[in-house]
Formats: sequence, structure tokens, C-alpha cells
Amino acid sequence: MDKERIWILFSKKMSGEIGPAELKELEELLKRGDQVAGDWMEEAWTAPLRPAPVDEAAFVNWKAIQEQIEAKEGKVLALRGYRPWLWAAASFVLLAMAGAGGYWYAVNNKPLEPLQQSTASTTADSRSKIALPDGTTIWLNSDSKIIYNNHFGVDNRDITLKGEAYFDVAKNPSVPFVVHAGGLDIKVLGTAFNVTDYEKDRQVTTALVQGSVALSAAAKPGWKVLLQPHQKISISLDSLPHTLLRVNPGKVTPIEPEPKSNIIPEISWVDDKLVFYKEPFESLARRMERWYGVDVDIKNAALDKVTLTGVFDKESLDQALKALQLSCKFHYSIHNNQVTITN
Repeated sequence: MDKERIWILFSKKMSGEIGPAELKELEELLKRGDQVAGDWMEEAWTAPLRPAPVDEAAFVNWKAIQEQIEAKEGKVLALRGYRPWLWAAASFVLLAMAGAGGYWYAVNNKPLEPLQQSTASTTADSRSKIALPDGTTIWLNSDSKIIYNNHFGVDNRDITLKGEAYFDVAKNPSVPFVVHAGGLDIKVLGTAFNVTDYEKDRQVTTALVQGSVALSAAAKPGWKVLLQPHQKISISLDSLPHTLLRVNPGKVTPIEPEPKSNIIPEISWVDDKLVFYKEPFESLARRMERWYGVDVDIKNAALDKVTLTGVFDKESLDQALKALQLSCKFHYSIHNNQVTITN
């Protein structure tokens, strides 16, 4: 039995995207009694589909954000206070050419070229939007990298991610789209989702806006998690460097927008905003490191229990830190690219 086919059909059922023919096919596969279904799958199969609780205004707001993003097509977004409108490196051109070459071979019924890797990356002070040959669009956050081979879109749609990226995936059920990040495999259909895998964070976070994704890990055979729209999960990585030896299964939670702006924090960076909602101080500090291109050293243990909510748009680093001081007590100093936070 094709277990992968079951997972693809089941994820489409959970997201409400399955058609009558595919639903019948899934029912027949499950009747054969393959163990891949498991008790939890049977429970999910019989349960009605319930969207995770989320402010509907936030979803409408995201559509507006997406329209604004499309107006910036082809540009690399500059971080606040840094060099304006940096352009992507030549590796992006190679990436597009490699994919196009694969399609040419497929259309003309000629053998595929030997596997070659292409890389697209951003520096600590830039972000980029990338259009892939299969119609997928990727927004790459600062200090991030994606790798894929020249057969992409022909016999695979596999991408390795280091850093953070937002994916708007073109539908192609015959060639699943798979993101490899921190030892996790995130398999998707036609979907919009965000993945964060910065080594310093020691975790991989996946936030699903629409569609469906299935997470698995080679280091934990049999473990899989299905996300429905408006859900997210963070998986802790117990080993460094990023060779996943053990996986601590995370908890699936709803995506929560920041109340005043109705913007979803996990994808706010795509529209050049830093949005946070009930976020631990240390976690926000890591995001501010990437946002402003600095290193933050926290020497104030009292901040460990502090959570913060807010939106940074045009604020400088100094203005942002002063704003945070209104919510919690700390002192800070800035020397070159080093921020030190003390009592």
C-alpha cells in the first residue's frame, strides 16, 4: 500500500480540500487496514472539521498584506536603518535557470541532467522574494538560505531551509512540495505557510495560514503531525549543531493575531513589520537581532518571565528598546552591533 498516498489524501481531507473521487479513494485505502492510519487517524477521520480559533479580521488583514507584497515583486526588502533595496545575489539567477533547465528536459523527453544544487540566500540586512519554476513563491527572511536541485519541479519539489521563509506553494499533487528544516520534513500540497529554523533558536516552528502540511522526522520513525489552517507547532531541537538526534514533539496551538493591528506575528515580517503577541522577552530579543542586524546579550534574569505585545514598523533600534522599557524595567547599551541588556 502506498502510505504516502494515504498521508496526502488525509491531509487534504483535514484541510477541507479533498474532492469526491479522492475521498472515495481514501476510504478504500483505510478499509484495507494499513497500520499507518492508527487510532488517532481514525478519531480524526470521524471528527467534524473545526477551524482553529482565530480572529477572522486577521485573515482578512493577511489578504491585504499579500496584495501589498505583490506590489514589491522582484525587490529585496531592506531592514530598518540599513542599506536600502539590496538586490539578490547571482545565485538566485542560477536557481531559476536550473529549474527552467529541468523543465526543458522533461518537455522534450530527454534525460535529466545530473543532480546539481542551487542556492539562494540573504544577508543579515536583507530579505528577498523568489519565484520558483513551478509557480511557488518564497519570501526569504534575513540571514536565510534555501537549497534545491536542478530536477526541482520535474521529479521532486524538495527544498532545504536554513533560517526563515514564507511559502506560497503552487498546487501539484503528483509532485509533493517538501521543506527540510532542522531534521524535520514538512510535506505540503497547495499551501501558504511559514517555517523558522534559525540555529540559535534551537527549534523549528511551522505556522500554517491555509492548506495543509504534514510534519515528520527521520530521527523519529512513525511520528507525524498534521496541521490545519490557522495552526502552528514548534519542535525543540535537543542537539547542536543542526543534526537532529532527538525530537521533542511540540504542541499544536492556534495562530493568534496581535489584537490592535490584527496582524499575524508569524508572517508579519513579510510585510516589513515586526509584530509580537504575548512573546517571551528572550524570543523577541532573538527576532530583534535578525530584524536590526545586531547581537543581543541579556544579563537580566528578571526578564525571563516577561512577555510582550506590540508592533514595530518604522522604529529604529533605539526607539524600539525605549518602547520596551515602558513595559518592563531594564537598562541597555548599544556599542556598534552589540546590544547589552542589564538590570
